[in-house]
Amino acid sequence: MNDRITAAPAPGTAADPGAGSGAGGATLQQAHVDSNFADLTLGAISDAVLITDIHGLITYCNPAGCALLDRGPGEILGWPVTELVMLMTAELDPQPHPVPAVLRTGRPTRLPAGTILVRPDGVEFAIEDSTSPIVDQQGTLLGAVMVFHDVTTTRQTMLKMTHQATHDFLTDLPNRALLDSRLAHELDLAARHAAGLAVLYVDLDNFKHVNDSLGHRAGDRLLRSVAGRLCQCVRKSDTVSRFGGDEFVLLLTTEGNAAHAAAAIAGKILTTLAEPHQVDGQALHTGASIGISIFPDDGIEGETLVRNADTALYLAKSGGKNAFRFFEPHMNADAVQRQQLQDGLRVALAGGQLALHYQPKFDLRSGRLTGSEALVRWHHPQLGNVSPARFIAIAEDFGMIGALGRWVRDTACRQMVAWEQGGAAPSQVAVNVSAQELHGAGFEDGLRQTLYETGIAPERLQLEITEGVLLRETDAALAKLRRVRDMGVSLAIDDFGTGYSSLSYLRRLPVDIIKIDQSFIHDIGQDQAGGVIVRAVIGIGQSLGRRIVAEGVEDSSQLDFLREQDCDEGQGYWFSAALPPKEFASRYCQGLAV
Repeated sequence: MNDRITAAPAPGTAADPGAGSGAGGATLQQAHVDSNFADLTLGAISDAVLITDIHGLITYCNPAGCALLDRGPGEILGWPVTELVMLMTAELDPQPHPVPAVLRTGRPTRLPAGTILVRPDGVEFAIEDSTSPIVDQQGTLLGAVMVFHDVTTTRQTMLKMTHQATHDFLTDLPNRALLDSRLAHELDLAARHAAGLAVLYVDLDNFKHVNDSLGHRAGDRLLRSVAGRLCQCVRKSDTVSRFGGDEFVLLLTTEGNAAHAAAAIAGKILTTLAEPHQVDGQALHTGASIGISIFPDDGIEGETLVRNADTALYLAKSGGKNAFRFFEPHMNADAVQRQQLQDGLRVALAGGQLALHYQPKFDLRSGRLTGSEALVRWHHPQLGNVSPARFIAIAEDFGMIGALGRWVRDTACRQMVAWEQGGAAPSQVAVNVSAQELHGAGFEDGLRQTLYETGIAPERLQLEITEGVLLRETDAALAKLRRVRDMGVSLAIDDFGTGYSSLSYLRRLPVDIIKIDQSFIHDIGQDQAGGVIVRAVIGIGQSLGRRIVAEGVEDSSQLDFLREQDCDEGQGYWFSAALPPKEFASRYCQGLAV
């Protein structure tokens, strides 16, 4: 394909073989027609057309070019094209002009994508062009023609589409796709230059509670606040990305020790995020847990580094949250087992591997049985008995706690009804309710369904809720608890004393029972403080009309102390371990006293 434009001699000129013939009048007329046709054609097209001589001086500009340059022909013709049409790169650096290049080489060329044209009045717009040499029939270079058009709107649309495809719509942070691209690029640089690189996997603590209690709008605003603070904690050259939900992944590069830099940034993030976030006139508090992986010790590929940082994050959350952990090789074995437990728990929920054992509770004045607490047990086919603390944490982390809690509640209620039909049953059965389950949107409907389907009398069911859960005393949470009590179900605070209780806090909560955490019972007789705390809790609780239950009673001295303080109920190994249903019924369902 010939990219040159050949200038043929105008008909009727001396160079035209037909000039001077008898048909001269017709030839001159045809030349006039051709010239008019060319003007009409160039004037009709929407692209700007500039023609220069061999010196780069503009000899022609069509109407579209005049409009784009905002000048009349008299202000354009004779101007050096490099002065009238100044060019810059997308990064606003000087862009070599195509016309001098074409006049120098005789070959056509195009400007790079994103080139910016700057008019003499300072107006800028993006253009696309095609510049070609003009030669006569003998191949002599006569000049150049530059055809270009404004692509600013198109470019802005493409940039917007590209931005939307690579950034999170809510926080405007880079998304997973852009993180992967930057991570691959930075890993290549780090490998070639022996630079430091760290990946930080950040997960907000208790974020789900904000969504459940205040709504997704408040949750979204909190996420935007968190995103802004994360960006303030790092340099502009680092990457803060939203990985999904309440998870963020940060990519840090450094010429020094990457582990030291990552630890410093992680500590800064924990401190910064702990400050109250103002959302819709409310001060919201959230913490974070962070997992860290370091290149190349913890992986040489982006996917491996992110996965290992996620593994370290899980250990940080398991260790109490609001902390950061570096990845360690043994964590992979833990992650494999965690995956095994996750898969196994799904099977257990569907396949009957779970069981409930019941631990009795006794009135410490009369010695009579007052109720029982249902405790879930899991015997894994390969791993054997799995600690409830382990698999309940797995259920919470992988979204199965609602199903597990519902199974425990339904099973315990059916067992109570079966004992009643058999002629004897404890007065109440207590089941534990997790934070996620309580604050879930379907909790109340699920509870009503349990009562209806099992046929248990509501007053025979007790829900035990940890003190930490109830510390979220938003109006919505308190209203939910009151609605539960209005159903006839009683409420108990479990593990009392391990949170941040206050007298005003206790007065507001619609609970019937306070269960003193077993750690304080264990301290009775061990140190003076243990007995003082237990005595204070019993006194305060009873003064507020709450019934007091001591957990973890293991010896007679503890029992004697509790009776001296007029504690209402007790449970623990001194009385009995948790028992399978048949054994519990044979020993305690006749109202056995101790």
